[in-house]
Amino acid sequence: MRNLVRVLNLALCLTLVFGAMGCSTNTRPRVSTEDATGITATSANLNGDLTLTGGKPVVDVSFEWGMTPHQFPNETAAVARWYTGPFSSRVAGLHSHTAYYYRTKAVGDSTSYGSEMSFITP
Repeated sequence: MRNLVRVLNLALCLTLVFGAMGCSTNTRPRVSTEDATGITATSANLNGDLTLTGGKPVVDVSFEWGMTPHQFPNETAAVARWYTGPFSSRVAGLHSHTAYYYRTKAVGDSTSYGSEMSFITP
């Protein structure tokens, strides 16, 4: 029993020391970008999947999007998630016969992005 108490005290001390030094075992959140759905001439549903929260209790997920590859001047409102799984956001005010590019974004202890995907409005 005495050894168990010593081990627990040591574990607590290490946790306090490394925590004070800013050390963390947390990983980055992970998101994937999925196909857009419900595409009309003026709107579309952007879909993604939060696959790992990265050890942070709450992760903000959103989509970045625009009309030029690799440039995302627009962002949907961030939604706080404390669980993994699919999420989506509807974007409106789009132009017909136009290509749009988008990717997922997750902000926890650090920021992660999903792959860029695209769609063309009818």
